Amino acid sequence: MYRPIVPVSGLQGWQFLKRTMPQQSRVFENSREIQREEKYFRENISKIRSADDLLGDRRLLRVALAAFGLEEEASKTFFLRRILTDDISSTDALANKLLDKRFLELSKAFGFAGNSTGNTARAGFVDSIATKFRTRSFEVAVGDVDNDMRLAMTFAREIGALAQGASEAAGWFKILGNPPVREVLQTALGLPKEIASLDLDQQRASLREKAKILTGGGLAALSEPENVEKIIRHFFVKRQAAQYQAAAGSVAVTLLGSTVSAMATLYRSNFR
Repeated sequence: MYRPIVPVSGLQGWQFLKRTMPQQSRVFENSREIQREEKYFRENISKIRSADDLLGDRRLLRVALAAFGLEEEASKTFFLRRILTDDISSTDALANKLLDKRFLELSKAFGFAGNSTGNTARAGFVDSIATKFRTRSFEVAVGDVDNDMRLAMTFAREIGALAQGASEAAGWFKILGNPPVREVLQTALGLPKEIASLDLDQQRASLREKAKILTGGGLAALSEPENVEKIIRHFFVKRQAAQYQAAAGSVAVTLLGSTVSAMATLYRSNFR
């Protein structure tokens, strides 16, 4: 399979990737493996009439999960059956209880809830899932080269849908429930990972206050093109700063160890 080219990390790498993304994604999508998996999906998905049918075909399941960025969940059969079959009109549905709403989107797309035969034979369904599969598979391939690039790509693609068409409260909770978007924004705003241990309302308040300082606006401001780029730029700057700090700390420890070792050798030679 085509391996995306990201010659350098950080902001420079991001600028290169943005310039070359149309060409690189086109080459990737035309690769033999992607074409083979999409062809199999198009030829067989309309035969699927239940969650068990889908779970029983690993190739179709891989494409379905990859379309929602959930490819790592493929082995969780019982969990996925609950996601796909629970009645999502009920607040008790597992997909409604999870903070990560990608599972809810998966359930909505396939429509197997409540013993329904689903949406797999409906017009437009195959094209919608295939497009998502190609897009997210390219992001995964980029992530195999540099995961920060994948995070930035996902943020740029999804922040609009998360920040628009929802109330302030609902929108911020959607962001908290989207791991890649949350990581980019949290890093860009300089918030520590430990924030995840706080109450959800406190997490939302922290994100909202910091984001307002950076963008000058509320939730909707996050999706404005200049703010999307500003957030991604801050994300890479903070990531690189953390990497430099970690590298400096490692060098300091190495030098300290070397100094102690040298002093010990000197002591032994002088006082033997």
